[in-house]
Amino acid sequence: LCLLTGQRAREVLQIALAEVDFELGIWTIPGERTKNELAHKVPLAPTAMNLIEGLKNGTPFLFPSPRPSRPMSQFRRWIDTLRDDLKFEPDWTCHTLRHTMRSRLSELHVLPHVAEATINHSQRGIAGTYDHFGYLDEKRDALTRWDSKLTEIVSHDVT
Repeated sequence: LCLLTGQRAREVLQIALAEVDFELGIWTIPGERTKNELAHKVPLAPTAMNLIEGLKNGTPFLFPSPRPSRPMSQFRRWIDTLRDDLKFEPDWTCHTLRHTMRSRLSELHVLPHVAEATINHSQRGIAGTYDHFGYLDEKRDALTRWDSKLTEIVSHDVT
């Protein structure tokens, strides 16, 4: 989900099912959990929606902690184990997925301000002061393009 949505690992790890509008395909991250403290709407492309649907587990959180009433909090320990098991480069982090996704949005000709809005980077300067548009349709298009590209990458026969 980090790679599919470009959101921060902490935000993904703490997804509450109540934040996901399954009919509209939108995940709204509350301001208390975003870096800029503003609620952020993430349109969910088909692969992300399917993943979320498949991970429902009867608890309020997609990734519950051992105490199901709370979200997972030990993500770093899990990532370190994953990195060791899969023999990733030593400097690989979950944030690398975010960088990769953002770079690929440029490659897919997503306009920079839309790509930045997609990963919830705050705009600076005049744009940050005056542009309060949410770019929801544009973000959905960007994430749908990325979903298609990522599907193409992972299904490519490398033999």
